Amino acid sequence: MRAPRLLAALLSLAAIPSGHAIVIYGGTGVENATAPARDPGWAHVGSIGGASGVYLGSFGGVPWALTAAHVGAGTLQLDSGSFAAAGAAVVIRNPDGSATDLAAFPLTTAPLLPNLSLASAAPAANSTVLLIGNGSRESGALRYWSVAVDPTGPGSADTWNELPNATGSNRSGYSLGGAGKRWGEALYTSTFDYTLGSATQTGVATLLVAVNGSAQAAGGDSGGAIFFHNGSSWGLLGIISAVGTLENQPANTAVTFNQTLGVSIPEYRTALLAAVPEPGHYALGAGALSLLAVIWHRRRQPRR
Repeated sequence: MRAPRLLAALLSLAAIPSGHAIVIYGGTGVENATAPARDPGWAHVGSIGGASGVYLGSFGGVPWALTAAHVGAGTLQLDSGSFAAAGAAVVIRNPDGSATDLAAFPLTTAPLLPNLSLASAAPAANSTVLLIGNGSRESGALRYWSVAVDPTGPGSADTWNELPNATGSNRSGYSLGGAGKRWGEALYTSTFDYTLGSATQTGVATLLVAVNGSAQAAGGDSGGAIFFHNGSSWGLLGIISAVGTLENQPANTAVTFNQTLGVSIPEYRTALLAAVPEPGHYALGAGALSLLAVIWHRRRQPRR
């Protein structure tokens, strides 16, 4: 089957209530609802309305949160309490000044949590990463399909026939339902550029595979976290942005070979830290913050 297509931003998936969870292959919708034994930052991830957000840490005495730019600033609800936004979101930008789907915003009070470590490099292909978010979970029994690929190419009519069991199937997955915050492991595949609405960015991609425990994001996970352990410590690898589905995939399903896409933290690490200023700088206002990010990008040499 040809490569997955991008869904609209996760938050825009219709009729999905807030407070849901990561989809886990082989799960029943209740697993992984507390911090994992090797915890990358469970307490740092919470909800913003019907989506997700991540507490980044305190910089110069100002606490900052991260989310997807299409989610925007809002009250970050963590396990430890509610933390209101103290200003507008600062959208992180590419070297040419164009917007990405990554944004930071200040909080009025600081959670009693340490600063997150930011990954400085992407992992090797086929590494295991960990997703945390508040999006939809799997609901009901595993479903199976036989999918016939239309050879005329993308945008054509792949045909999905649902089967009663795995016999003769080449795709499997779940209907989407709801629950609470959740984590799951996923297979990291690559780093590549993608476009989501008017935002263009370098992203990190993971893949849902037919192995028990494999995970993907779903509606409501926008702004959630992708973590990677480099052998010595955890680092924030990406902020969940979108899901890639297959041609003519049934609505409100999670299916093997779906991608989870996150804006790459290693790619925008320096730009992000440049946009998180000292308190005196923040007093200049959100417009000045955006200008800081733009100035930094203009000073960068374009990628070749």
